[in-house]
Amino acid sequence: IRTPLAVSQGYLKLYVDGRLTAPDDQRRAFQQTREALGVIAGLCAEMSNVSALADAEAPRLLERIAPAHLANELKAAADLAGVTWSEAQLPTARIATNAPADLIRAAAVAIRVAFDEEKNAPHVIDVRAHDDALVIRAGATPGLDALPLAPDGPGAVPVNVVRGGKGLSLIWATFVFGQHGIQAWSHRDHKGSVGLRIPLVNI
Repeated sequence: IRTPLAVSQGYLKLYVDGRLTAPDDQRRAFQQTREALGVIAGLCAEMSNVSALADAEAPRLLERIAPAHLANELKAAADLAGVTWSEAQLPTARIATNAPADLIRAAAVAIRVAFDEEKNAPHVIDVRAHDDALVIRAGATPGLDALPLAPDGPGAVPVNVVRGGKGLSLIWATFVFGQHGIQAWSHRDHKGSVGLRIPLVNI
């Protein structure tokens, strides 16, 4: 919140102090202030989402979705466009969920944040079955190559939710993962990678 708040206060102070006399400068300042306040409004909405999840009772995971459905929804996500996919034969077991849309969005958030750590590198998402779970690993090589298939593998560390401008989204995603028994990790030397272990249940 500090950055957009400081931007808003800075431009408003310039205007009140009479230092923005040209109409174009005033228009630009108010546009920047409006965008900064929009970021704050978005963060407030994220806080409401996190609070609602934190206060809610753990839901029963009654719905079953196919791993292929989750993979296809991630492929269709606009913020994951242009990604290379590596996909093994997906299992017939299902993912237990109470909110498929939240689960898909949470996975997309974690992957997008990892990609943002290395914006200029080619990004890959690898999906496969491993030890009665669906494992999604995402990142840029060599980080993806180093990322183990399980959260207790060599170099694995829990996903860091303290990310500038992305922390609240990741905290929300972490609550969703917790509700579904999903483990999330990255590599200690490659923060631009993320792994998700999603438990599978027999139909």
